Amino acid sequence: MKCSLEDLAVYEHDNISDARYARSFVDCPLFNNKQICFWCCLHIRDIAEPLRRGDYSLMHPEYEGLVPKMTNRDWDEVWHVCSKCSK
Repeated sequence: MKCSLEDLAVYEHDNISDARYARSFVDCPLFNNKQICFWCCLHIRDIAEPLRRGDYSLMHPEYEGLVPKMTNRDWDEVWHVCSKCSK
């Protein structure tokens, strides 16, 4: 399996600190249920969360522009989806 964002978020995938996150996949509603790795899922969710957004967007800037552009959603809309999905 391959993460749908692997070729777009190259730096993030080259710097995965725990391989278990790279080998686990979820069907993400943000990306029309395409599979993304758990690493991408967790960091996108963290950036989307309003109280974490500033810190996590600095820690993982590659997602900052990529996700809104690919999904045609702003971060508040992304949070709306992620907050429901992560429950």
